[in-house]
Amino acid sequence: MTPLLRGWCPDLFAPMQSGDGWLVRVKPRLGRIAAAEGLLIADWARRFGNGVIELTGRGNLQLRGLTLKSAEAVARAAVAAGLASADPAVERRRNILLSPLAGQGTCALACALECGLAADGSLAALPGKFSFGVDGSGLGLGGVAADIVLRADGDGWRVGEDRHAADDAPAAALLLARNWRDLPRRAASGSAPMAVGWLPAWRAFGFGVRFGQFDAAVLERLCGSSCAHGDGILHLTPWRVVLLSGVAQANVAGLAEAAGSLITQPDDPRRLVSACVGRVGCPQGSVDSRGDALALLAAGVSVDSLHVSGCAKGCAHPSPAAVTLVGSGGRYGLVRQGRAGDTPQSDGHTVADLARLLVAGGRAGGR
Repeated sequence: MTPLLRGWCPDLFAPMQSGDGWLVRVKPRLGRIAAAEGLLIADWARRFGNGVIELTGRGNLQLRGLTLKSAEAVARAAVAAGLASADPAVERRRNILLSPLAGQGTCALACALECGLAADGSLAALPGKFSFGVDGSGLGLGGVAADIVLRADGDGWRVGEDRHAADDAPAAALLLARNWRDLPRRAASGSAPMAVGWLPAWRAFGFGVRFGQFDAAVLERLCGSSCAHGDGILHLTPWRVVLLSGVAQANVAGLAEAAGSLITQPDDPRRLVSACVGRVGCPQGSVDSRGDALALLAAGVSVDSLHVSGCAKGCAHPSPAAVTLVGSGGRYGLVRQGRAGDTPQSDGHTVADLARLLVAGGRAGGR
């Protein structure tokens, strides 16, 4: 089946229908939420949806299992809580990826950029997936794709090919955005940092979210931990990691013990796997992507990166992976060093086939 390419992402005012109901996204400002805001979001997920929350590749929180009526209730609640713009057009283009754990200067620049986006009605024509990356202080953006990247460069900022003072960089980015049709898609430099577990240089502790999905109770637990052991702020990263900041070393053991199913070890093989919801929650998926990914790990498959996609869209991981498995008709095509939309080198594989192939010498790109 040819996948349906929608060309847009859901947001608060544009819910998207999926296999388990409608879904909406909350876009935290500056990529962070206070614990009190996190508790509100957990409540909305449980009260208006099926309790499932996803941390997306843009650092947004996606609520699943809603009805159209309950999706409208979430939108009203988010606007009232200050977590979204009341103007649907502004909310749609408010796509800014910020370096996690960024300092005051980088945050101020991102705030100025967001204000400029909101005030410039001429940017209403930007595509729904158009995004800005602000790659300054903090952990960096680690190769995350964005259409326009503002990157710290000494005491200034590089926007596209030009260098600007910090005060001028947001306006320069908005000027580029007005000519968005001529822009190549860019990626921030570097690779995703090892951002799980104790990060002493940042006084932060990172929790990896398996497949980017958890439930309301887990978010509530993280909010409680951030208040008990940190500064009450949760930082949401594009690597599907939640960072608690302001953590003292004395609290690290307690945080690790409270992790439950969350990932806290850099060598945990689940960190290297991305998988969409598959047929469980998507009408275009013909395979149980996440269940099959776990089965492959249990069978001993070990590669630098594994992407299990329910169809050729590759929603969970648009970038290349060492091994990409693409569902079709209940079986998988195998792509090495490529994306879900690439032509498979072989297809028609069962999970058992793939386990034998990838464990017994088929480790191109493996560890």
